[in-house]
Amino acid sequence: MKTKIALVAPMAGDPGNEKGRQVVENIFVKNANKLKEQGTTVDYRLLHRGITNTDHLAWEALNVWNMFELFEAIRELKNEDYDAVVIHCYSDPHLNACRQIMDIPVIGVVQTSMMMASMMGSKFGVITFAQPLIDLIDDLTLRYGFKDRAVRTRSMDTTNKEFARSYFDAHDSIEKFKKIATLSIEDGAEVLIPG
Repeated sequence: MKTKIALVAPMAGDPGNEKGRQVVENIFVKNANKLKEQGTTVDYRLLHRGITNTDHLAWEALNVWNMFELFEAIRELKNEDYDAVVIHCYSDPHLNACRQIMDIPVIGVVQTSMMMASMMGSKFGVITFAQPLIDLIDDLTLRYGFKDRAVRTRSMDTTNKEFARSYFDAHDSIEKFKKIATLSIEDGAEVLIPG
């Protein structure tokens, strides 16, 4: 069976940097292709306008504008022949709103990863890349009903420069992740989720 999935990222590609946009798209599509079933096509979509710098995640006004752009990008997919949409962001932005306007499944990676982690162990821990995301992830953990299954969310405190560099060489990020992972395991996590 042939399936077509849109993987939509709520970050904008720098309009003046087509090479950078291609690199990011190739990395995420390459990873998605490792997991997909035979016959499945994955199209990666970056927003044309919105946040390009992860250091701006804590700016609420920018996030409101950016999430509107995400909603519009997913709404535009209604006229295309996709079988599902995956919101490729560990905050499930506008998940319910996007589900309301689409006639196909819309998947949030937070909800999905927490469901999977709950089947794999009694406790899971989320390790995010930026401090401002901790409260958001904790709120989603509560809303999705996984509060009793989660240990404290932890951050690698990655700067935008480090985050961008990890697309090309992830060694430093992997080492940071390992250090934080040890703390989550000490907290009781049996499953680790990179968020």
